Amino acid sequence: MTNMNLRKIAKLFGLFLLFYAITLPLWLGVKTTYQQIVTVPMFKAAGWLYDIRLLEAHTEVENIIMTATNRYPSIGFDGKDRSVVFDTSLDIDAITFNLPMTLALLLSIVLTYASSVQQKKDQIFNGMALLIGLHFLTMFVVSLSLIVSTALGNKDLMFYLQHAYLPQELLINLGSLLSGYAARFEPFLIALFVWWRMQSNDDEKEEKQKSPEL
Repeated sequence: MTNMNLRKIAKLFGLFLLFYAITLPLWLGVKTTYQQIVTVPMFKAAGWLYDIRLLEAHTEVENIIMTATNRYPSIGFDGKDRSVVFDTSLDIDAITFNLPMTLALLLSIVLTYASSVQQKKDQIFNGMALLIGLHFLTMFVVSLSLIVSTALGNKDLMFYLQHAYLPQELLINLGSLLSGYAARFEPFLIALFVWWRMQSNDDEKEEKQKSPEL
């Protein structure tokens, strides 16, 4: 290993510690707001698929509590109203607890290995876009899982949802998998994506330099 590589690794490690020390306290101050920004629209989108309407979302300690009801009237076979109002909750850190580490790793890799200012801007944007997109996608699937798991313990909700296709085991297992493991692998996924993008850009530049001008 050359001295240049050792210096880059040392720089990478130093930047990671610096950015982690900066992003962690900032994240603690905004995580509740960010989680609500991700959770509320994704729960609404998941509810739309099953004709569920979100009434309220508020934070209690480390959980976001969502209160929802049926969007359309629910009438039982006996003619009685079977409307339902239910609560479901999500741990605020379940999806995004690794965000400070992910940001620190993203910034340290880009600032250490990106070859130009423009490439640094592009890769930071790409990494952030992928990170936020993963959070929204994960929250959408977890919201579907929450609705289904709540219905399993609520007869009126299950009755209302009988018109919809509910792959119960699939959604519950997938939601559990994503909420339990997606955030743990998030830093490595973002790091690999950004590294691959930078390597691809460098290879393209080399090919252009080797190809003869017309």
